[in-house]
Amino acid sequence: MTTKFIWEDSVYKMLTDSPQDYIWHAEGDVAIHTRMVTSEMLGHEKYSSLPEVARELLHRTALLHDIGKPSCTQFEEGRIRNRGHARAGPVLSRGLLYGEGYDPVLREHLCALVRSHTTPMH
Repeated sequence: MTTKFIWEDSVYKMLTDSPQDYIWHAEGDVAIHTRMVTSEMLGHEKYSSLPEVARELLHRTALLHDIGKPSCTQFEEGRIRNRGHARAGPVLSRGLLYGEGYDPVLREHLCALVRSHTTPMH
């Protein structure tokens, strides 16, 4: 069973109707993408074998990996751009996690994952 975080619905609401470039994300808005990422991760066979603290950290990271997109969305030459969202994401994530009293060490690990989630692509 997966924990539902107190701010989870707020995150999805914030990401709903936040557009993404169709070339990278034909599935739709950021909320749809985030639900897909989270669902895939939670259903992965290796996820369930991880220690509880790792599962919680990865679940939160999946929920927050694109939280910076709404504040970075721009329309350029007929395309949607979210440049800088990986830098904005940790700032927003840190605030959410601090507000719930999340462990500071785990919080910073999560923020590092959010910050670097686009690294493999670049």
